[in-house]
Amino acid sequence: MAADTRSGTRPRNFGLDLVRAGATMLVFVSHFGGFGSYLLGGAPPSWINIPGFFGVEAFFVLSGYLIGGLLLEIAETDPTPRSWLIFMIRRWMRTLPAYFAVLLAIYYLVPDQHLLRGFLLPYASLTQNLAWPIQGGPWFAVSWSLTIEEWFYLLFSAAFLLCAAIGGCRRLWLATGLFILLPLIGRWWMPADIDWDEGVRKVALLRLDAIAYGVATVMLLRERPTLLRHAKALLAAGLLLCVLAAALLGIDRFAVEGAAARALIFSLTSTGVALCFPALLGLSPGPRWWAATMRNLAQLSYGLYLVHFSILLAFFYAWRDGKIAGALALPLAIAATYVAASLSFHCLEAPILARRPPQRRAAARRPELPRATADG
Repeated sequence: MAADTRSGTRPRNFGLDLVRAGATMLVFVSHFGGFGSYLLGGAPPSWINIPGFFGVEAFFVLSGYLIGGLLLEIAETDPTPRSWLIFMIRRWMRTLPAYFAVLLAIYYLVPDQHLLRGFLLPYASLTQNLAWPIQGGPWFAVSWSLTIEEWFYLLFSAAFLLCAAIGGCRRLWLATGLFILLPLIGRWWMPADIDWDEGVRKVALLRLDAIAYGVATVMLLRERPTLLRHAKALLAAGLLLCVLAAALLGIDRFAVEGAAARALIFSLTSTGVALCFPALLGLSPGPRWWAATMRNLAQLSYGLYLVHFSILLAFFYAWRDGKIAGALALPLAIAATYVAASLSFHCLEAPILARRPPQRRAAARRPELPRATADG
């Protein structure tokens, strides 16, 4: 869910800012919309999880696209252990400080943090859902996707740069292909009685391909820049695949039946999202206020994602226990989420980003593709 959000020598790309902001809003539709349904006296509609599903999958593909460009630069110039270590240090400095700040805040401030107490070490080591369903209660449930990202950064970058060091850049597709294929095979062989959402969708080792599709996208666009000329056709194909994925989910349930469908729905969704990228890269920002709004949401997206569900739960329990009126609960939860994310970005994330070690830049050997920020 995280990518660098400070401007540098390269201009921001509005389309990629729009993906990040839009994905955040889709997740909010699911989570805050479900809360709103309870406030209105009913259960959330059966389709409420579907926007969040696509929002998270879009986050994954975007993350792969952004770090894929960085890794290609390293692979082309200096695929050494030192460059890999700098890459990982920069990733960890971007993602882990805010993650641990939220984890500790939940641990010390939430009244029933005993639900998390026995699982603090797995959460601290980002193994809470490495190869098994996430546990520890609902307060930091959104961390399942961050575990996928962190393990992908570590494992994929090592494999990618090792392939570059041993076989040159012609071997990079091998690493990317394996990270797409192996999780798909793993999902296919999962027992049918395992819960699809908790036991497949949110298990890190079964979902590493979600981010690999983003890497494959940037690699393909660099090798075949003429694909950008067919952006509208690719967009139509991508939207069609997303519609098919939504049909597999169904509007009356949030589950997928059958080994093939349970395995392939993620491949279908990731491919569909990736096919939309060529059209998004060329989007015009439009009015200044619109571009500024999307940029702001994109900058705060990591913090928004980290804190929103815990804040939402706190207000939900306060409303349930009669401590706050229903008319105030939802707007206050949204406002608190925005304030907390702003504080996280300006007081924690941005100062740490400014202190990261520099990563060597590649000479321009291939057509440059837009990225959301200076270094993804």
